[in-house]
Amino acid sequence: MIIHRQQTDCILWCDRPKHTFLSNFIVANISVAEVASYHYDQDEASKEKKWGPLKNETVPYYMSKLEEVVEKNNGYFVGGKLTWADIYFVGILDYLSGMAKEDLVKKFPKLKALKEHVLAVPAIKAWVEKRPETEM
Repeated sequence: MIIHRQQTDCILWCDRPKHTFLSNFIVANISVAEVASYHYDQDEASKEKKWGPLKNETVPYYMSKLEEVVEKNNGYFVGGKLTWADIYFVGILDYLSGMAKEDLVKKFPKLKALKEHVLAVPAIKAWVEKRPETEM
């Protein structure tokens, strides 16, 4: 079974008592729109203007906030154990890093460890190894 991002959003919404804060934080505050605006911009001059603030201010600010949450929760976002919030974050992180053409967690050891932990889950690892190659 393939779970698409829209389905994951729905799962998080339906299970919102546990994950509302985090899913809203991830979606609203990492500024997906800003990363997408950079990635899909066809004007190279405009794209270049966007990259500096995105790389030096927006992404580090929100990643540091997420790093703090993971640190306070023993390596996870919620309750000290693996939840949909962690899986969702790693899924969207892959997409955002692809658009930014940079590993967005390389300077954040707790987030990097979380990513590695999620990607080591046997079913997730198996899918990642066999999934079709895409641009991102």
